[in-house]
Amino acid sequence: MSIRGHFIPRRRSEAGPELTVLSLDLILALAALALLGRFWNTGMQARELALRAARRACEDLDQQLLDQTVALARVALARDVRGRWRLQREYAFEFSSQGTERRRGAAIVMRARVERVQLELPDGLVVLPADR
Repeated sequence: MSIRGHFIPRRRSEAGPELTVLSLDLILALAALALLGRFWNTGMQARELALRAARRACEDLDQQLLDQTVALARVALARDVRGRWRLQREYAFEFSSQGTERRRGAAIVMRARVERVQLELPDGLVVLPADR
C-alpha cells in the first residue's frame, strides 16, 4: 500500500514474506536511470567506432591523427537510410600532414555504424563514405 509516495510495508502473514508496493516515482526514477545508462553505453561504443574510423581515414590519406582521440561535438536527431529518426553523434578530431599544422575532421556515427568521415584538407573538404 502506498500513501503519498511513502512505502508502507504490508503486514506479514504466515503464508508468505513481507511485501511492499513500489511507488510510481521509484519506477520512473529507475527507468530514467536505465535510459541514462543505455545512452552512456551506446555513446562509448559510438566513440570507439569514430576513433577507429578517424584512424583509418588518416592512414588512407597519409595524415597523422593528433592526440589519438575524438571528442563528442554534437548529438542530434536525424533520419537513417530507411527514413526512421535516430540519434546521430558527431565526433571531432584533429589531424596533420606534417605535424606542424592542425586541421579538423569529423566522424558521423548513427546507431552502431559510421556514416561518413570528413577531413578538411588544404585542397578542400574530403568526405569518405562508411562503405569503403
